[in-house]
Amino acid sequence: MLFDLVFAWVPSLVLLAGVVSHESAPVPAMPREFEFIEVSSLRSHAEELPLRLTVIIERGGFRVITHDGSEVGVPRERRVPADDYAALEREAKQIKQLHHHEVVVTIRADGAAPLAMLLRTIRAMRGSRCPFPAQGESEACLFFQTVVEAG
Repeated sequence: MLFDLVFAWVPSLVLLAGVVSHESAPVPAMPREFEFIEVSSLRSHAEELPLRLTVIIERGGFRVITHDGSEVGVPRERRVPADDYAALEREAKQIKQLHHHEVVVTIRADGAAPLAMLLRTIRAMRGSRCPFPAQGESEACLFFQTVVEAG
């Protein structure tokens, strides 16, 4: 409310003070020049933003949600059929190709999800050929730092 008052009264006070008059010359407005961005720079910019990768275990399958760290970014959501852990791993590989520096995945499961399903999901997101414990960043390991949430 205070902002509205200040916003409404400041121009009229300036006019009353005589700093600005109605007869002042218009200010020329130049359009901003367009800046062309190469696709390769967009890809490198996407790699710099932190990725929030979430896998939600549901009764009908998995929801894979990716959201980059920008404020304007819209989350992307993909569905993977239930018990298709190979498709889940393929999805993780596709995401890893775009964000090769990321290693964290959040897996959200409710209490009705069996423990075996949670463990297979973790293994698919880590990569089926990733050794345990993960030895640094090898090409076999995808998202080997797992956060499990109840949901």
